[in-house]
Amino acid sequence: MAYQSGIADNEIDLLDKLNLFLTTDSELVNSGDNWTEIYSGETAATATIAKRKSYAWSAPGATAGNNIYVACKTDNRISNDTYNLYFCGGTYFNVELINQPNDIFSGMLNRTQVGLFADNNPLHYWFFANNRRFIVVTKMTTVYSSCYCGFMLPNALPNEYPYPLVIAGSCNNELQRYSITTDYFASIIDPRINHFYVFTPAQSWQQFYGSKGSQTKLVYPRGIEKFYYYGNKKNQCVNCIT
Repeated sequence: MAYQSGIADNEIDLLDKLNLFLTTDSELVNSGDNWTEIYSGETAATATIAKRKSYAWSAPGATAGNNIYVACKTDNRISNDTYNLYFCGGTYFNVELINQPNDIFSGMLNRTQVGLFADNNPLHYWFFANNRRFIVVTKMTTVYSSCYCGFMLPNALPNEYPYPLVIAGSCNNELQRYSITTDYFASIIDPRINHFYVFTPAQSWQQFYGSKGSQTKLVYPRGIEKFYYYGNKKNQCVNCIT
């Protein structure tokens, strides 16, 4: 597994560094596990929005012909001092479907998206990657954010579960600042609603949220949701579907 850490100047520099890491890192290249850049775009700044950038990649996967598709774009709102990265995954990427450079997600088929908090100031980052997935962790002051994009290892044979794609992040697809303290902010190890998605063998997205250590003490959809409301436990009993 390849690894890199450092400091990015801002959210665009962070995305550029991630692109270079996935496509040119020596450990990934030497093992044939590097990702391929299949699209890049840039949108000029306006009076209310700073410059934005986007990339799409294809990962080789563990076997030939098992490509994995992930895209990312920066987004921002100057008035709220908000500068984030948003990741999207799907079953195929078609560049012909993109009308505007920052409309990169329209090129992803069967897509879902999540966000990673970043900043317009220097921020720490950690990258981890192999031929199936990558993980990004960011740190803004004392705040950490994380995302996971790529395949998981399911308890099933490849022909039973051919595309086990996970797209997970610290926020949903809304433009929120990293200083937010509500359930819009989460971690990939303790996600909230609309933060963690798995592509199922039924060719649809299933979201998961909660954890053993979370307030609800369950992982949805394994737990029986009727015992809970708005993240507050209503009953000490937790039933799980085995």
